[in-house]
Amino acid sequence: MIKILFIMPGIPLAFNYSGGASRCAQNFLALKSLGVELHVVRFHINQREKKVLDFERSSKTAQAALQYARSWREVIVPANQPKDRWEILQRIFFDPMALEFPFYKSLAYQLHLVIEETAPDLIWAEHSDAAAAIFHLSSHPIWVYSSTDLRYLIYRIRNKKANLYQKIIAPIRRKVEIKISQSANFVVTGSITEADKLRHIGCKTVSVIPMAGPSFPEITLKDFPFPDVKLIHLGSLETTANRDGLSTYLSKAHLKTLQLCAENNTSIQLVIIGDSSQAKPPLNKLLLQKNIVLAGYISDLSSILRPFDIAILPYTHDSGYRTKIPLLMGSAQVIVATRAAVAGSLLPGMEDVCILLDRVEEFPQKIAWLSMHPDERRRRGEASRTFAKRYFSLDAVLPLYSKLLNQMI
Repeated sequence: MIKILFIMPGIPLAFNYSGGASRCAQNFLALKSLGVELHVVRFHINQREKKVLDFERSSKTAQAALQYARSWREVIVPANQPKDRWEILQRIFFDPMALEFPFYKSLAYQLHLVIEETAPDLIWAEHSDAAAAIFHLSSHPIWVYSSTDLRYLIYRIRNKKANLYQKIIAPIRRKVEIKISQSANFVVTGSITEADKLRHIGCKTVSVIPMAGPSFPEITLKDFPFPDVKLIHLGSLETTANRDGLSTYLSKAHLKTLQLCAENNTSIQLVIIGDSSQAKPPLNKLLLQKNIVLAGYISDLSSILRPFDIAILPYTHDSGYRTKIPLLMGSAQVIVATRAAVAGSLLPGMEDVCILLDRVEEFPQKIAWLSMHPDERRRRGEASRTFAKRYFSLDAVLPLYSKLLNQMI
């Protein structure tokens, strides 16, 4: 039996938790399904573990996953953020990796002890912090880096108006991240476009495994068509992509959507699912517009995602959407998205299922039209569900994991 050391950040193995948890859970459960022996190391930044462990106690998926591992270790690492400008300068010149990955040495030391004890056949590193620690070790088995998003690209989205400090450290961060990614024997990603970027920067072997939904809810159609139409935006506003995309929609399209729907005598609400408590200007003010419902975090999405409602992906970058697509499609939602938002998951036939537009400013007219045509919403919703079962179910992606594992062996 193949023995894998599975290294993951401080998140639960659950599909309804933010921070890349669903990708971690998918990878873990897929490897378990292939019959490998899994030894887990989960690292928490000091004093941040309580929230994760509290959530995990109430999650059946996470509790089951704990039982699947042959061994499970929780390790604590210091945040190790630079204390002042002098320490920042020291890191820039003498330890640039510590600028981007502050606790990589502490994590590497603890991983070294586990590797010595468990003697794994290969290492699976979830998240770039884990990859940085493995890179730092002088000797280790074959390892795979599971990449969720290239960090330097996320910083570029987040820091559109970069200050002098951000401009100085951006190329340092990028160089360090590229060096780590190149060192992995295998890199796996859920995005076609990210795979192209990873190959471009010189990664050895890159595999694309789409994000999958854990299961698809049963759908009751007896109440359709509903007297109203709901717009759905799914995702915590703590993340960069969600904040950026929703701000774009609310500033450029929401009021126009309401106006066009009113002209057609249809009622529509925008329901925002996910934690919005940390929203900051200008987004928090945009959220005060009319016909917006802040639903907050919903653990059971089947309780709020009605079939044939309209889900929006108004992102200008292909980030922040991969987990959502299987969830929304599996719930028979009609997805209206920018082409840029789904570029990394644009599989054959997807354009016939989703409505893909070039600009967010085009959303209002299409949404208003859909609100008046329930039969078209039903047709697309049913097609979305069929598409999700074919491409975004765990059964659909499992052969891709098997192929990757055979390559690594």
